[in-house]
Amino acid sequence: MKKIIRLTATHASGNEFQAELNRDGKYSLNKKTKDKDGKNITNKAICKVQVETLDKAYELLKTNDYLINLVGLNTKGNKVRGLRELAAVTAHFH
Repeated sequence: MKKIIRLTATHASGNEFQAELNRDGKYSLNKKTKDKDGKNITNKAICKVQVETLDKAYELLKTNDYLINLVGLNTKGNKVRGLRELAAVTAHFH
């Protein structure tokens, strides 16, 4: 199997967002979750999952139950994060 070297998505600004290691040296994903009232709570810390490789992140994304945290620059040049599902992500293989 080829190794994934990058996971990217294009931001509305046209800038590329990319999966980056967090301060723990892992890639962050969030499990798609709703509370008991049906409210989306995916972006809450309790839904966070960390994995050591992009290949593991990609396997979780393929279940369609997770979003990956990507980092890029907004239109003002500020570093921002965005959660993206598999359909919005491009996997670059090596």
